[in-house]
Amino acid sequence: MRTAESGNALTFHFCPTCGSTVYWEGAALLKKERSDVENLSRSLNLGDDVRRGFLDGVDQRLARYSAFASKMIAARADFYRVLETFIAFLIEQSGKYTVDANRQFLFADQSALDRFNAALNALNGTTKKLMQLEAEGKQLEQALQEQWKSAVSGTVK
Repeated sequence: MRTAESGNALTFHFCPTCGSTVYWEGAALLKKERSDVENLSRSLNLGDDVRRGFLDGVDQRLARYSAFASKMIAARADFYRVLETFIAFLIEQSGKYTVDANRQFLFADQSALDRFNAALNALNGTTKKLMQLEAEGKQLEQALQEQWKSAVSGTVK
């Protein structure tokens, strides 16, 4: 666990094989945001309906963030599982293949080539899924920012 400059705690989870960060949890940030919004709305003596509207918006943000984080965690777990399989294959085949000047792997037998291609295709598939989720995450972040701006400006939809 690390503490951000804001004072909020972030929990990092690492791959047990390679040690790289698999995902981090910052849901506490959104929970703190909810508490801050509720406290601020009370200090400003906002009506219950207005306060509930703000808190509903924060709750929706938390739900959307949590759902996205779950998808990303699963996709990263798949990626690292497939990467581990790919690397294990290369280690198993060590000394049984060469790499030519064009950086192409050359295998002595067809079954090894087929296994290599299957592992590489799986790795490409999980990489593509992560890239799609990264784009989805950026869109989600932008939508959540717009929703928050809308709520703060009083144009809640």
